[in-house]
Amino acid sequence: LDEKGRIASKKFTGISPFKSVIDEYYTYENGVASWGMPGGTGSATTDEPAFYLANEGLTFGSAGALVRAASKNIDNSIDIFPSGSARVEKIRDVAVDTPKGEEVVSLYAIHGIGFTPNHLWFDENLDVAVFDGDGYLGMVPEGWDVSVLDELSAIQSEEDGEFITKLASNLATHVEKPVIFENVDVVDVIEGRLIENQNVLIDGGVIKEISADAIDNPTAMRLDGSGKSLMPGLWDMHAHFSLSDGVLNIAGGIVNVRNIGGVHEKTMELTAKHDSGEVIGPNTFRAGFMDKAGPFASGWAAETLQDALDRVDFYAENGYIQIKLYSSIEPAWVAPIAERAHSRGMRVSGHIPAFMSAEQAVRAGYDEIQHINMVFLNFLAGDREDTRQQIRFTLWR
Repeated sequence: LDEKGRIASKKFTGISPFKSVIDEYYTYENGVASWGMPGGTGSATTDEPAFYLANEGLTFGSAGALVRAASKNIDNSIDIFPSGSARVEKIRDVAVDTPKGEEVVSLYAIHGIGFTPNHLWFDENLDVAVFDGDGYLGMVPEGWDVSVLDELSAIQSEEDGEFITKLASNLATHVEKPVIFENVDVVDVIEGRLIENQNVLIDGGVIKEISADAIDNPTAMRLDGSGKSLMPGLWDMHAHFSLSDGVLNIAGGIVNVRNIGGVHEKTMELTAKHDSGEVIGPNTFRAGFMDKAGPFASGWAAETLQDALDRVDFYAENGYIQIKLYSSIEPAWVAPIAERAHSRGMRVSGHIPAFMSAEQAVRAGYDEIQHINMVFLNFLAGDREDTRQQIRFTLWR
């Protein structure tokens, strides 16, 4: 790092989790910034160096360096190489109990790295102390009570919610009357054609009329669609959804999402906020996540088969449309879980459990398989390999 905390030089090598070669460098010398990695190099001539953001993304270490460097500037922002800029914002301080006594951690938002802010908790030295991945994945320092993560996760969710709610109030228009798109080209996905210069009437969320002639409705809001196309809303069939994803989905034309596994409480809160219009987001169709307790378990995990069956009932009673099984589920559990789910009108899907083949899972009741590699593993691993580990991505390499 230089005297202002910016990266002056950096080099790192290794193998990614998916077995790709990592060989990246960055240098700044005599007014020239240079960087390179497999697949490309770049450079820029500048009087003032920027902060280099690695191709692999924002690690905890680089996040700390970025926040420290940006905080030294009066506007808390910093230019980024290869392009762009970032701004950091201190949200709030929270005192938490640690093995060393009470310590203060600070929630920061990093703007500009992604479409929505990155939230991280920092210690007094502006090193990352706590990470909360929307309740699904988290990290606290060794020796800290995990309940600290629950406390900070709730605060982070509240702040994220306020940010997204503000976006909704600024960007959304609540329409309580019919809408007519005029002179718009309609994408006919049934016939595979584009029907030009149409007028489309929507009332109560339902398409009531498509006509080449003007539509007479004096109370309707009219939108000029000249030079634009109107098409059915898209589906995202496999999402792990967070609150901030909703506005991005709508901006991209995605109006329906299958949330394939998430934290139940957060999923229900998110769905309620979308449905009420409090925040911008699509219609959400939920799959209930389920794993078996163990060293590789993820998300909600059952101790016994009865726990799993009870959880199926729980998901059914809360409006879930299917179950998603994960990699630690006992192969012998699949058939009774599938039987219970089917009896409640739900589908069964998921990863193929370790020591089970895709064929065995389908015969035991799977209606669908998530991820194409799980199908390939039927022929490469069968029921012999422990596919709870990274081998499920790398066996064929």
